[in-house]
Amino acid sequence: MKSQKIKAISFDAIGTLVEFRHPPHQVYARFLYENSSFNNELSDDQKFAAFKKSYKKINSLYPCYGWKQRISDDEWWKMVIRDTWLEYGAAIEDFQGILDQATAELMDWFTSSVGYTLVPGSTQLLDNLRKNGYILGILSNSDSSLGKVLADLGILEFFSFVIQSSSTGLSKPDPEFFALALNKFNLTVSTNNRASKLNQPPTSNCLQPSQILHIGDDFKRDFVGALSAGFSSVLISQKDKYQCKNDPLFSYFEHKNSFGIIRNLNEIENLNLEIK
Repeated sequence: MKSQKIKAISFDAIGTLVEFRHPPHQVYARFLYENSSFNNELSDDQKFAAFKKSYKKINSLYPCYGWKQRISDDEWWKMVIRDTWLEYGAAIEDFQGILDQATAELMDWFTSSVGYTLVPGSTQLLDNLRKNGYILGILSNSDSSLGKVLADLGILEFFSFVIQSSSTGLSKPDPEFFALALNKFNLTVSTNNRASKLNQPPTSNCLQPSQILHIGDDFKRDFVGALSAGFSSVLISQKDKYQCKNDPLFSYFEHKNSFGIIRNLNEIENLNLEIK
């Protein structure tokens, strides 16, 4: 079969291009300690476990940031903050008077560059990819603040679109979420063709899913999700467990659309972005 080149690249955001300056569980704990009488000693692992449990609980009750229930981002995160503090061992009385203030301040923190920084190499990589003709998009299981965060960090301009869970009611690894990205990429191709006055048949330049490379740091949501949707995919990970051929997960790296595993963004430009 003749080789095809990758024409477009979708990125996960948090953990791939953008990272927390300080993890949420640490910021939540600091606010509680500084603004209430709560003083239980907790390890970092305990704080993280409390946040993770609370996040999963609220996401289970109100998936995709309450998209179906029409819950605002502020209300959704307020429930996460409340339940995280309860998991820390705090009583309602310890924080009832500061919960609204906490929600407002923590939302300000995590909806701007105050709470995030770029993963090293992000800006240079995106600039190089765009100059080389790749269409770029964001596909993220995030709330509606992501666009503002990317703008504050100076990289929003590189992307033709940003798709997030809070505005679609979908999340990775759902194939429908990736299908939205495919449609957005092809809309961009169509728009670019019209702008260039290329009078070609409507379907001649449509991208196939395999011509889109998805890059992310979550094995199930990003890597397997993309491959299952027909996309090409590469996983960013520091973990060695995926390198073991005896591990059943290894089979995904032998998939025809797999570009394997890389350690960091700097390795992306070393990939041979062709598919069979």
